[in-house]
Amino acid sequence: MTSVEAYFSSMMYTSGHIHLVTDQNGDTVDIVTFCSDRCHQSWCTATGNVYEGWYGCQEMPSPASCASCEIVWK
Repeated sequence: MTSVEAYFSSMMYTSGHIHLVTDQNGDTVDIVTFCSDRCHQSWCTATGNVYEGWYGCQEMPSPASCASCEIVWK
């Protein structure tokens, strides 16, 4: 096993909701994570971003942090 394979095989993952932030060209410039769709919707309202629908059950490194309520989950 290479050192890169060892690094990725040792990572733990969880799932959550995400919001893709794009620039004027439509390129993704940031990915914001949330613990729930409710937090995703609240964050969009609070920040003026457009809520484009449910985008949940996305795999992400653990632990993850919610951009809206700020909880951390594994």
